[in-house]
Amino acid sequence: MSRRIQSRLSPKAWRLYDGRKLLTPAHIDARTGYRYYGPEELDRARRITLLRAIGMPLADIADVLGVSGPQAVSRERRVRRREARPVARGRAGRAEDGVTAALREGR
Repeated sequence: MSRRIQSRLSPKAWRLYDGRKLLTPAHIDARTGYRYYGPEELDRARRITLLRAIGMPLADIADVLGVSGPQAVSRERRVRRREARPVARGRAGRAEDGVTAALREGR
């Protein structure tokens, strides 16, 4: 299964996140420039996708991903309070619940 299907990120998003140092490839082919991502990068891509789904800006995502476990949950909640954006239940609410669970588990 391709990394795009597993992460739901477009090639453009992979390049953007690499450019912003959110998602660095495991390896870049020196000859072709092709970026290779492993399981750890795929897991990080999923976390970014979840955080974007609840409307978190990329700068805040970098801050949240800089830590793991309870610290990440605390940071994610602090960012949400600071943003003071009400999140509608439904798809965004489920995404928010998924983010909190994923961060708590350190994924």
